Amino acid sequence: MKNCVTFILDIAAGYAKYILESLKEIGKEKVNIICLDTNPKYPQIVTEIFSKHGIDIRYENKSAFDKDFIFNLPSPNLIISSGFYDWITDDEAVMRSIKLVYEILVRGGSFILTGQAKHPDLELVSKFFIDFKKEPLKMKLRSVEQMKKWLEETGFKDIEYKTDKWGYYYTLRCVK
Repeated sequence: MKNCVTFILDIAAGYAKYILESLKEIGKEKVNIICLDTNPKYPQIVTEIFSKHGIDIRYENKSAFDKDFIFNLPSPNLIISSGFYDWITDDEAVMRSIKLVYEILVRGGSFILTGQAKHPDLELVSKFFIDFKKEPLKMKLRSVEQMKKWLEETGFKDIEYKTDKWGYYYTLRCVK
């Protein structure tokens, strides 16, 4: 595995702190990273933070739904979607995204996504947080079972998941 190159694509990266922390722990050799986010503040900030740790990263101010851009990237063998689908209330849009991920992921590659199944106060969330359009955030909670169903229907296999002890948050990992 020493000659293996991991190509990570994070489709809605934000600060991508989880990638940085993982690479600090497991090593950064032979890893290529491209992060996408529609918020224009992230590319410069995150690139500088990663650079301070000796990690090269390409960060683009692009949408996770920008097929023209995404299909012109090298094919990733790891795609990450952390906390992204909770912010999308349209189930069809989430399913389109999962299908796009499947299309661009190399065979044998992994897709890791996080989600929320429960929340104690969604009304409070909409009062204090804004969405991509600068409107009150309306989160859409989806169960692990629902996300697994969509992943399976798309063609993903070897689906594994973990939840927190309260059943609020989950992480799913699957393979193309």
